[in-house]
Amino acid sequence: MKKSLFVLLFTFISITLIAQEKISLSDEFANVKTERESYWEKQQYENAIELMKDLCVKYQQADSREKGRNYFKYEALNYDIARGYSLIGQVDSAIAYLEKFYDLAYGKYSTYYRSLDYYYISKDADFDNLKENETFHEIMAKLKSVSWDTILKEYKNYKPLASKLKPFEYINDDGRYLPRLKEKYQLDSVAGSGNDVSQIINLMNWVHKTILYNGNSGEPVDRHADALIEYSKTESKGLNCWMLSTTLNEVYLSMGFKSRFVSCYPKGDPSITHEWHVIVEVFSPSLNKWLWMDPTTTAYVKDDKGNLLSIAEVRDRLTKGLYVTSSEMDVNGSPYPGGSDKYLHDYMMKNLFRIEIPLISIPAYEMAPRKIRYYVELLPDGYNPRNVKFHEPVGKYCNTIYTTDDKQFWAAPELN
Repeated sequence: MKKSLFVLLFTFISITLIAQEKISLSDEFANVKTERESYWEKQQYENAIELMKDLCVKYQQADSREKGRNYFKYEALNYDIARGYSLIGQVDSAIAYLEKFYDLAYGKYSTYYRSLDYYYISKDADFDNLKENETFHEIMAKLKSVSWDTILKEYKNYKPLASKLKPFEYINDDGRYLPRLKEKYQLDSVAGSGNDVSQIINLMNWVHKTILYNGNSGEPVDRHADALIEYSKTESKGLNCWMLSTTLNEVYLSMGFKSRFVSCYPKGDPSITHEWHVIVEVFSPSLNKWLWMDPTTTAYVKDDKGNLLSIAEVRDRLTKGLYVTSSEMDVNGSPYPGGSDKYLHDYMMKNLFRIEIPLISIPAYEMAPRKIRYYVELLPDGYNPRNVKFHEPVGKYCNTIYTTDDKQFWAAPELN
């Protein structure tokens, strides 16, 4: 009996130790990525390919939960194998894995979530050996048809409406909260003594440095600048783009700038996708125009002559294929992954399809009861999946007024 218990105990301990030593599939992907990059740097592409193909086998042998967790990594793995085969001139194998990548990326999951694969593959020199292949061009044509570039260009136009929107309001002196906000954080000193544009940029950079970013965070109960700054400091927690933009908007208002936060949505229903980005636009009196300011990334956008651009101008230039670039960007002290190219031609190209702003820009607007909050959403001409009547409030969640009239939507504020 004692011997049997010993055997059982020994077996249990052995199984436990083996389980503890087993490397998770996620760790396997991380290790292979590091090794693959090392082989890539040495141009030892055959070794990298074999390493990645072995990981493909391990992925296929994993249970469904592990496969689900690592699906997008597996998708990227097939992309990298295709690149490797292209670099060593094995065109048929490269095409096979590129087709597999396409099936993984656009088959099981909706293309709604896709990046600009067409844009990046067309610029990737690793695929140069495939440029004469007919199947490669067929794959590229399919990718282009579902790219954000194509979607935005398809819906690039707006349509004037005879009816008029209510005028937007910008509260910059409520007699209580905004003056205290300005004094408490010494925003005059933060803004500096330069012109309005330099002050606008300085204030954005200050908000970015003051509040950490965490895209997965929820929204605190108190959603106004002072509470958000204190929450981030005391809790040492990051906030999402919505809360960062809420803070920056109120900072601008307290300094007398006309400003509003802007919710930028992809094509589709955000209540289903939970995917969008919130930035700020602020009116520059010296330039007599709205300016794009993103406190999450410290991005403002310029054309080829260095002129600062508004959200409307950036969207227009993207649909026309004209040059745009952002300022040097940062996220929590690290460079923005992919830089200006990815930010504008991927992330924001996707998120400039539908655009929404509050009818009244005032502190703590998001804390007011839903029934008294009004927003205006700009839809491109030809897109109205909800069959709403334009310029009439729709109150499913809050009161949203839809329009296709970009001139009214982006109208300059009245300056005091």
